[in-house]
Amino acid sequence: MSKEKIISSDYLKLKFVEALDSTSTHVAWVQRKPNSVKRGYNSSIRVLDKNTGKIKQYTSGLAKDMSPKFSPNGLKLAFLSTRSQEKPQIFVMDITGGEALQCTKNEKGVTSFEWSPDSNLIMYNSLTDITKDDDEEKDKPISEYEAELESMAKKEEERKKVDPRVLTDLVYRSGTNFRDLELFSHLYIYDLEKEKSKRVSDGEYNFGPGAWSGNATIYVITVRTKPMYTSKNATLVKFDVSQKSTGEDVLNFLSPMSLFIPPPKISENGQIMIGGVFTEGSFAAQNSKWATVNDDNTLSIINLELDRSIPYIKWLNEDSCICIVEDHGIADIRIYSLSTKQFTTVFNAKTNVTSFDAKSDNDVYFTSTDPLHPWAVWKWTSESGVELVEDPNTEYQNKVKIVEPEEFWLTNPEGVKYQGWFFSAQDQNGKKPPMILSIHGGPTVMWNNSGTMWHEWQTQVANGYSVLAMNPIGSGGYGEKFAQLINAKWGDEDARDLLLAVDHFTERVDKNRLYITGGSYAGFQTANIIAKDHRFKGACSQRGVYNVLNFWMATDIPAWATYSWNWSFDDMDYDLEHLWKHSPTGQAKNIQTPLLMIHSENDYRVQISQAEELFGALKMQGKEAVLVRYPRDGHELSRSGEPLHVIDRLDRMMDWFETYK
Repeated sequence: MSKEKIISSDYLKLKFVEALDSTSTHVAWVQRKPNSVKRGYNSSIRVLDKNTGKIKQYTSGLAKDMSPKFSPNGLKLAFLSTRSQEKPQIFVMDITGGEALQCTKNEKGVTSFEWSPDSNLIMYNSLTDITKDDDEEKDKPISEYEAELESMAKKEEERKKVDPRVLTDLVYRSGTNFRDLELFSHLYIYDLEKEKSKRVSDGEYNFGPGAWSGNATIYVITVRTKPMYTSKNATLVKFDVSQKSTGEDVLNFLSPMSLFIPPPKISENGQIMIGGVFTEGSFAAQNSKWATVNDDNTLSIINLELDRSIPYIKWLNEDSCICIVEDHGIADIRIYSLSTKQFTTVFNAKTNVTSFDAKSDNDVYFTSTDPLHPWAVWKWTSESGVELVEDPNTEYQNKVKIVEPEEFWLTNPEGVKYQGWFFSAQDQNGKKPPMILSIHGGPTVMWNNSGTMWHEWQTQVANGYSVLAMNPIGSGGYGEKFAQLINAKWGDEDARDLLLAVDHFTERVDKNRLYITGGSYAGFQTANIIAKDHRFKGACSQRGVYNVLNFWMATDIPAWATYSWNWSFDDMDYDLEHLWKHSPTGQAKNIQTPLLMIHSENDYRVQISQAEELFGALKMQGKEAVLVRYPRDGHELSRSGEPLHVIDRLDRMMDWFETYK
């Protein structure tokens, strides 16, 4: 029986798994699927009973149920849900099922939460206007008339905030929204017995997600210095949950990338571990590091010698942690021993772990992605190795033809080795297939062989295009030195190495039908390459940085943008000529390749004005260029944008390539 061809609209059939948590008896994870009618995604929670091996649909419906977390005693499961309103709130259910109890009713919703060790309290974060008394009972009975007056007053208050909108902060937009500059991220405690919440943090600070130390103390990370977005330091803060305060400062540490600092991790014996950058140097191209806090408040970085990023870590016991390590195009699970200071790989399966939980060093459950199982739940035991728990896309995958990529390595002129994957399409009527060079963003991230690109790459191959995916110099996963090779010179040797990879496959594809695409940094790189090299028949640049001279002025990560070009706000000492020379907009006169530009109107990471500038420069010269603007979506359009936008984006790209043969 012949297999069906994967098409762009198959995106609506896919199911994604994420956010796994477990106890000694149960495992929970989120299953998410596109909903084109709602212009978004539905997500529900599934639970595995380890004893019986049966999987139960724990929640259902059209809401978004997210972030499942078992109580430490294993009797309840808490999760975030939009079932009662647009903003997510905390709900709690018995592990056996039943009715979900809504715990919070915060106007701005809940962004994160954690159980206390005794399972009696839940700490959570919510955006708060500290000038208002948010400890008042929110559900006190009022008349219908009073409710209508209250609603009208709130609407008028919100209208005044934006008509006109008065901006006072450097970063006034983030994600897909304008920030309410009167709101700060604060800490709350919900008492399950009293069924009431109270705020325990105060002041004009943004407190990150916290970690419990015992049942009465919380540790969080914040930035005390202002403006926050250009600060080079972060602070570990301690809170007593019995009272409201601004917190007690425990440790100040170097971490210029303050917006990317994860919550601290605290072991049962009180050992604190924090994540950040910690070391001087090229801040934008450093690994995600983790460090234990010593008794004298010095830090011991656990992955300094490993020289690889750790995106997630948790304590396994008093002497060891278990974590995800990004290494050579694979995200695997490793255990770190504090006593031996060594990392041990848990298993060697060629899959990319996206979330996990473990209660011992011989029993791990995880979600991961690989070409044959793009989103699946697995378990590993020391006795049986890796076993599949559930692949929600099995029925679909059995019907379609999936192409597994070839992994390969190349060596650049400086002797640096770099990795890539080649998805080979079949010859068409005796003719070699065209090829798409697919570039990753970042730049300090890495492609793997599937993940969020699985559907796009498989669709392109099904349409007769071979796909080349590379991790050139500047990528993450190969050490800091490798990542820092392109600092302050995006588009030079990295572009050269990408083109060397294209040369490597010229004999296997139609060299007269080469195409190029990528988003963010890769949108930059796409436009940069076609300004220097004219072999490509068509190009599609997405959400790209095209003017590095002014990118930092309006992005929501201004400090990162300056560190990438080796200058900072301290001295504002930047080389205008150098930045303009490395900007695709500055090279627009050299672009000859027909260019499709894709950008989201609510992209506040890379503002749409970046695309408007390059588009205008090209059209003024009468060059072939089209700019497609997607409303409502942001920087994550291709990964988690509105489902019909995701499909339309891919269709337009393939139509563009078909037009220019």
